[in-house]
Amino acid sequence: TRSEHIEDFIGCRIEKEDKTILLSQPDLIKKMLQKFGDRVHTLREYDTPAPTGTHIIRCNDDEAKLSDEEQAEFRSGVGSLLYLFKHSRPDLSNSVRELSKVMDGANKAHQKALLRAVKFVEQTQERKLVLSPECNKLEWEIKAFSDSDFAGDTETRKSISSFVIFLCRVPIALRL
Repeated sequence: TRSEHIEDFIGCRIEKEDKTILLSQPDLIKKMLQKFGDRVHTLREYDTPAPTGTHIIRCNDDEAKLSDEEQAEFRSGVGSLLYLFKHSRPDLSNSVRELSKVMDGANKAHQKALLRAVKFVEQTQERKLVLSPECNKLEWEIKAFSDSDFAGDTETRKSISSFVIFLCRVPIALRL
């Protein structure tokens, strides 16, 4: 049988060390830090991406909301954090959930919370999600299958794609 090793999948770097798999997303983090630049670098360091017990509340005052440009940047930042959380950084889950509540109406306080989460990512950018078997006798095997068509729907001209990823013959990710 032919053995292939994947090093990058949908922007997630995959490293194998003995029987351990490490997942990280350094390219996405680099892009985030370029986007938020000096506003993040000058912040103090944080132990967590958000304060304990954070509950973000939607802003109903139109005057307090961010400008359209700032709002677009806020949505982009939250989207990047969401992508990090989804593939390699589960430690961001609560802050991403809270920030996602105000995607359509963030204010300066919400923007500050986003910058704190990005600062936390900057500080911890070397962190990796570690996957390792409980039993040392278990061999890792990752298989991925995908299918897509380009503009296959003749009515809407939309593309259709799907994938499934198996870890040790167990499906762990799926999109139909």
